[in-house]
Amino acid sequence: MTEADIYAILSPVLPDKVFPYVAPQSNPAITAPWCVFSLYDVKGDVLKGQAETMTNIQVDVYADTIDEARTLRLLFANSLTKLSPVEISEKQGYEPDTGLFRATFECQVWQ
Repeated sequence: MTEADIYAILSPVLPDKVFPYVAPQSNPAITAPWCVFSLYDVKGDVLKGQAETMTNIQVDVYADTIDEARTLRLLFANSLTKLSPVEISEKQGYEPDTGLFRATFECQVWQ
């Protein structure tokens, strides 16, 4: 699974405001809300070679209010259901440097 695969799934939720790893610092600046996602793979081995791959996906939604961030997080989480995610966790917080609320969704997908 690649960033392009995840981007294709997430981008319809918030067109032109979904970015892998970091939101670009452009001029004019991107306005909230936006989404940043990241992923990494852990490959499982068995006696005769590679078995399964676990992909950990993290989606961070930044918004002006915590309610907006949570609502968007739910929409992004729903868009990932076609991947049959497991080990789902959610958290939220406030980013004082941006003045935005963040809602995070993490899950694992087995391939």
